[in-house]
Amino acid sequence: MDKKILILGSSGFLGRQLTPYLINIGYKVFRPSTKIIKSKMAFQKISRLIKKEGINTVINLIANTNVDFCEHYPLRAYESNVGTLEKFMDVFAYSDIHFIHISTDQVYFGNGPHLEENPHPINVYGKTKLLAEYVAMNFNSTILRTNFVGKSDHKERLSFSDWIINSVRDQKKITLFDDVLFSPLAVPDICKFIHIVIQKNNRGLYNLGSRDVISKAEFGFELLKNLGIGSECVSKGNYKDHNKGVSRPNDMSLDVKKFERDFCLTLPTMNETIRNVYQQYKS
Repeated sequence: MDKKILILGSSGFLGRQLTPYLINIGYKVFRPSTKIIKSKMAFQKISRLIKKEGINTVINLIANTNVDFCEHYPLRAYESNVGTLEKFMDVFAYSDIHFIHISTDQVYFGNGPHLEENPHPINVYGKTKLLAEYVAMNFNSTILRTNFVGKSDHKERLSFSDWIINSVRDQKKITLFDDVLFSPLAVPDICKFIHIVIQKNNRGLYNLGSRDVISKAEFGFELLKNLGIGSECVSKGNYKDHNKGVSRPNDMSLDVKKFERDFCLTLPTMNETIRNVYQQYKS
């Protein structure tokens, strides 16, 4: 195992689980701080680190994922989601470093399951993430459009499943949308598949998610059922009846056949994903 990996954005929800996962299986992982990445000397410092350590894989997890914030502050959204990559153009565009860029299923709109060639973002967050993909395409990159669920160990960045479970345990009434569809993976599975991407070294743009589709309401009820937690304070509703703010896609389901074909594997079903999320909370 001679891979040396640099993770940009290692302090976020996914980064805090991906980093120890890769370290535990033998990779040497470098994690520049947010302070370094945001500094005026970021380009020089990252460039020197890559050359000094012989880093051959970079994983980009940097993103402002707050949809409402992005909509209200589009320039700051652009700076976080696109500008950071542009800053490192000269580091990555002219090297054979394998650049793995984590994107989002919110680049889609309309009826799914969506194919990779049909992005159609409808809010600032989705648009800036799509622009970031265009920047990453200048590199030797693998771009993964995905959505992940599971237990967060970042107190300030709770996950969708954290919100459901915490709300129910606090006896707060919540509404889960029956008309919002997605194809998420459990965070441990995302880590496993990123490892496979590193090993296989395939370049290109891929949807990465569960093999099938579920509504956010059904996901929540199934997870609570698996955990043996009552769902009396949870009700089903329609997103179209509640949305009074930023436009969001209501069908983010993914067609993942391209990833399965190119990486010669079978992705988890939604039932397997829910069981894997359950195992995180159980442990």
